[in-house]
Amino acid sequence: MFNTPEFVAKYKHNDEPLPGGVTKRTLIRKMNTAARLTLGIATRGISEVLFKTKEESYKYYYKNRYLGTTENEAAQAAYTKGVELCKQGKFRNAEKWFNAAYQTCTSDYENEETFRNSRHATQIATSAWKLYDSGRFRKAAVKFQKASNLSSVSTLADKFSQCKDTATNQAKQQGDESSEDES
Repeated sequence: MFNTPEFVAKYKHNDEPLPGGVTKRTLIRKMNTAARLTLGIATRGISEVLFKTKEESYKYYYKNRYLGTTENEAAQAAYTKGVELCKQGKFRNAEKWFNAAYQTCTSDYENEETFRNSRHATQIATSAWKLYDSGRFRKAAVKFQKASNLSSVSTLADKFSQCKDTATNQAKQQGDESSEDES
């Protein structure tokens, strides 16, 4: 089979939102009807056998960022972006990217559980960060430890552990300051 000659091709695309915020763009390439009919008459119908009359290709996007041409390729790219954001301490954004990865991958994909656990761990880290920001350092440290324990990816576990250490140190300082205030 040969691809449709470019001069007779007609393009159309369809965007389909998927769970997790990823968009699946289907690009449809068809031979226009007049050209197909003319070519069919000229070749006595052989063109129908030789040329593809319709082709579909897929592209996956998240927040206008191209992720790949297959579900699992897109999921892996979203996951990689989530890890990058997590390293920067942007847990809320990372959680969204991990969710996109988990929701996009096929159910039998080898990294599906990693995506799910990373999403859950960053949800916990996000709530820990809120506790940290409100000065509840001990509770934040406990949550960061929980996130670290849940993560099966060393990069994420290390980041959550660093945050736990920071929260623990803040809690100790707060405890030291509290005991000085009592004197």
